[in-house]
Amino acid sequence: MLTNKKGKITLGLLTMLGLPCTVLANAGTPLMWGTMGHLALGNIFIGILEGNILRWRNSGKDNRAVALMVLANYLSAICGMFIIGGLNALWACNWTLLNLKTNFFLMVVLLWLATVLLEWPFVWLAMGKELRRWGKALKISFILQSVSYVLLVGWYMYCGNHSLLTCKIVPPEEIGIPDNVCIYFIADDDFIYKTHIGKDSPVKIAKLPQKLSEDEISKGYEAFLIFIADEDEPTKANLMERTYTRSAFERSGLIPVISLFEDTDRVLLTQFGKNQNLKYGESNSCIGRPFGKAIASNYRFEYDDFFAEFGIILMKKREKDSTPRNIYPREADAYGFSWQDWQEDRMLFALGSPIAMWGIRNIIQFENDTILFEFANHQICLFDYRTKCIALLTKGYGATTAIEENP
Repeated sequence: MLTNKKGKITLGLLTMLGLPCTVLANAGTPLMWGTMGHLALGNIFIGILEGNILRWRNSGKDNRAVALMVLANYLSAICGMFIIGGLNALWACNWTLLNLKTNFFLMVVLLWLATVLLEWPFVWLAMGKELRRWGKALKISFILQSVSYVLLVGWYMYCGNHSLLTCKIVPPEEIGIPDNVCIYFIADDDFIYKTHIGKDSPVKIAKLPQKLSEDEISKGYEAFLIFIADEDEPTKANLMERTYTRSAFERSGLIPVISLFEDTDRVLLTQFGKNQNLKYGESNSCIGRPFGKAIASNYRFEYDDFFAEFGIILMKKREKDSTPRNIYPREADAYGFSWQDWQEDRMLFALGSPIAMWGIRNIIQFENDTILFEFANHQICLFDYRTKCIALLTKGYGATTAIEENP
């Protein structure tokens, strides 16, 4: 996976620092290696830096300062993992695109303050008996953590991907999609809704036929909506709920929602081939599905719903007279996409950091090359790559689309 320049530099630096392992091109991501480097060796360097600053503040007294600050950094790193896990479970799991930037900054501040308090007793011990004052130790801890946090923030900005924070958040109406597109999705109240952007409020159309059980959720099952051509009337499409899991030992299921719901030329039709485990039918699982006339577009949107820091990559069709890429097709070609004939243009955005990991899934591409996609925390969003504008359409998941003649 580490084929980009950033990944190679990261692996090279960690190798020079003496990581006792063999580096492979597919051995992880820059963020994974960066986190390992911080936990394994970074705390030593930060502790040495903080210890020497403390010795300088104390006029070179107490040689234990470096050892104590190294120990303090390892302790705060371990505690920090539990703190981040707790905050994610109680707070960050409810973040949305609308409050992401504010909450992200607040999380950084809270972690900084927690580190100040966790390392405060170690600073007090390292000051020497004749200089020990709890108030003074707290002030010095603030200074030390301010220095080290600048380094840590810079390190994780380098290793992770926070480009989502640079996108402009706008109302859904400002991201143009075809007027006749209707979006169907599952809301958190277990009902299915449809909505037209910028027109009416979402309309409830049906109850979700099957809610996932706790056991299914624990096995990684997901539920989403698809249109499938009816076997008896192929020109008509049925709206279906599909339950799906990555596990090869479990079966996916199709459950009818509304039969003969739309004409097949007006919906994002899903066809299943021999591999019934494909999440969204015969489409490549990491390429956004073009809807309607988008099949003729010279662009596609690639994503990785497993590693959040890879985000969305814009794929551009190669020129006719250029040489095809020498790349082995990872899956059967579908929806006008062939790996040899498309090339990466640029990464559009991502959010992958120790504070927040927002994976991307279920991209639907419209004919004007704006996209609908789903973020973590059940957020259905819209994005225009030309303006870097992004919008939260609604809270929900499992979306699919249709064309209505008179919306």
